[in-house]
Amino acid sequence: AANGSTVELYSTASTDAEEMKASVTLETMIHAADVGANMQGWDTFIKWGSRLFHEDMTCFKAGRGQDPSTTWNKGQIGFLDGYVAPLAKKLITCGVFGDDGAIFLENVEENRRRWLVEGDAITVQLIAQYNDDASDV
Repeated sequence: AANGSTVELYSTASTDAEEMKASVTLETMIHAADVGANMQGWDTFIKWGSRLFHEDMTCFKAGRGQDPSTTWNKGQIGFLDGYVAPLAKKLITCGVFGDDGAIFLENVEENRRRWLVEGDAITVQLIAQYNDDASDV
């Protein structure tokens, strides 16, 4: 501030409710950024999911964690339904993306629909790719 006082994080005119909404909105956006690939198009969803599968398999083979290949297919649906879709709905409610906020939920629903059709085959392919990569080392 001009008089040398500390700049406040929120305007003094802000209400507690406005501060709470701002905090919840920021928290929601941070969570969404963490799982953003699941809210994007199919190719991005598969690209980053494949990388996570490979990382999880590497950890499992090193004795850290459980074998992801046994639960990957159903786990994708559980994660989309239990975490990503509710988070996408929360983004809509927050309104930070205006009318465009609905695209995240639409992408989650489309990724879920496609995973139900293609997930078994993709999981088999991920396992085979991991095994091929591991045998090359």
